[in-house]
Amino acid sequence: MSRETMFDGIPTGLAWSQAWSDSIDRVIQETYLGEAAHHPQLKSISVIATGGFGRRELSPFSDLDLAVVPGDEQLPGLDEGIRALFNALHYKLGTEMDLKVDYAYRVPSDAGGFDPTTRTGLLEARLIAGDPAPMDALQAAFWKTFLVGDFLIAKIEETLARHAKTHSTPLVVTPNLKLGAGGLRDLQTACWIRLALGEHISGADSSYETV
Repeated sequence: MSRETMFDGIPTGLAWSQAWSDSIDRVIQETYLGEAAHHPQLKSISVIATGGFGRRELSPFSDLDLAVVPGDEQLPGLDEGIRALFNALHYKLGTEMDLKVDYAYRVPSDAGGFDPTTRTGLLEARLIAGDPAPMDALQAAFWKTFLVGDFLIAKIEETLARHAKTHSTPLVVTPNLKLGAGGLRDLQTACWIRLALGEHISGADSSYETV
């Protein structure tokens, strides 16, 4: 059974993307538990999804953005455990499922140096496996060092540069549905800006509530 047919009966679009994202979650969780049985140090880390994966908006061949957040970087054997986890995930997701996985190692003390791209991905991060405490510490450091004005300027500059390569209006014969004006990336950028301003997007209805 292919990934294109495994959810027959589920509506297309967002519902399919969420079901596929949840399936990938289960693969990661099972792999994590298997490796943690051999490397108990892994019980002290958070494995988180960022970007589109964090939003549960995966397409059939979307890249997977994963990050590991350690609870204690100095824990003996932790590096070996993380390498074993990455290798196992690469085999399961990359070799067996033909998916591209991007890994990151995030430490709360590094939060002040995060660039706008990293911060964008972490805005929608969610825990997949492991101890939630390291992720909580990362999020606390993230917001403590978050310069909202700089982030907004970066998003505006990215939008203008993107439109310069596509079109600055959706009123064209063949609009770029993802990157062009009024396209998917513009909608996502608006959501990122609202999150940066302290609002929470609740559910698939895209309603907002102040945190």
